Amino acid sequence: MRIPISVLMCVYNGDNNNWLDISILSVLSQTYGNISFIIVDDASIDKTPQVLQKYAKRDSRIKIITLKKNIGLTKALNHGLNYCDGENIARQDADDISHPQRLEKQYSLIEKDNPIGVVGCFYDIIDAEGTKKENKSILPESVPLSKMNGIFAGGSAMIRWEVIQELDGYNEEMKYAQDFDMWVRASKKGWKIESIPEVLYYWRNHRDQISSKTIDGQQKCRWDIINKYKL
Repeated sequence: MRIPISVLMCVYNGDNNNWLDISILSVLSQTYGNISFIIVDDASIDKTPQVLQKYAKRDSRIKIITLKKNIGLTKALNHGLNYCDGENIARQDADDISHPQRLEKQYSLIEKDNPIGVVGCFYDIIDAEGTKKENKSILPESVPLSKMNGIFAGGSAMIRWEVIQELDGYNEEMKYAQDFDMWVRASKKGWKIESIPEVLYYWRNHRDQISSKTIDGQQKCRWDIINKYKL
């Protein structure tokens, strides 16, 4: 018997400016509490393991998966999926913040309409200090599938477990843009992509994040997806 929601977080060397603490606490303080919280430590070499163990001792909903070698985000996500026991998988990036009602509102929507496979939400871009820089408020139906990569933050997505099974998880050929690839494949299978028209996620933009360091690789993967699926 699966529980309603598993939250999946992957982290590598996340012990930076208390961002990991803030991110974890934003999940633990959700108004919807019937969750499991799977955190994959992708062979961190800083104090991330100690931070994770601190919270695992406090809250039995947390399960820490420690990898012996660094395998990258896409493979780490798939590895973490093996430990998820939720009917829906909510992503959470280790440097971002979820609004307290994020899971409650996404779960309410995805449970009402079976054809919905992925639910995101509006989000604010914040800087390293947590100050708002920009707002992203775009509904999926307002953009073509080729531009779906920017519709909502990857870490803000809730994905139906049935979709993940049908797609066989994340495409490990995609080192980057793995969320965009999954949303496109889900859409091609007939699943609806929806977004809560409220700011329920805060995406931290900083120089050490993957998207900042690998912008060229991100763009190449995006164009590979567009060409592959003829979007």
